[in-house]
Amino acid sequence: MGVHDTIKALLSTKQGSRDLDLEVAAIFGWSTAKVETPDKASGFLVYKTVWIDPKTSQPGFVPHYTTDLQAGYDLSAELSPQGAVAVVIESDASRATFEGEDPIYHPDPAVALCIACLTYASRHA
Repeated sequence: MGVHDTIKALLSTKQGSRDLDLEVAAIFGWSTAKVETPDKASGFLVYKTVWIDPKTSQPGFVPHYTTDLQAGYDLSAELSPQGAVAVVIESDASRATFEGEDPIYHPDPAVALCIACLTYASRHA
């Protein structure tokens, strides 16, 4: 999925998910690799898929971009270290803005922030 398809998927979901986190991660440079590791039960070598952090080029844990506000904030800081980000949680929806872009409305604040980051990134790539 590309950035625009991922934004559409996020806009249409009620809440974030691990699958959506992985889509966002791929957009921001995370990749997968197969590594050999011993199976604890059998001792045989098996291949395991891991996610590679683009900052370290080492296996890492993909942040929960769509379910954790801190992960979304960290993403916004990576995109624009001096940038302004705001999330407002209201009774019926949340609103997120990033770097003066139009506000993004979504029932889930973490999803709203993630969409705001993706929108900013797509316009400033």
